[in-house]
Amino acid sequence: MQTLQLTAHTNPIQQCTVTQLPFTIGSDPDNDLVVSDKDVDSYHAAILWGKNQYWLFDVGSSSGTRIGSTQLRHQQSQALSDGNLIQVGSVIIVCNIIE
Repeated sequence: MQTLQLTAHTNPIQQCTVTQLPFTIGSDPDNDLVVSDKDVDSYHAAILWGKNQYWLFDVGSSSGTRIGSTQLRHQQSQALSDGNLIQVGSVIIVCNIIE
């Protein structure tokens, strides 16, 4: 499996490696990546593995999840690619996929 590294442009910047799946993103402290932003839900998005690639899944967030210019609908997923920019609330997360 490839390695996925995330850089969240929060204050301070957070860097993490996805080591368990599903990998959750949200404002609740129980998430794997905690994003403190007024527009980020407690459980906002998740990263899953399938068909030999990582997928970003919007778990039903109220403000939505974006990959680049693509807005994910409620409970919609999209494959992640190296260099993708994810937006949750006003926070940008950069994806780096290492083969």
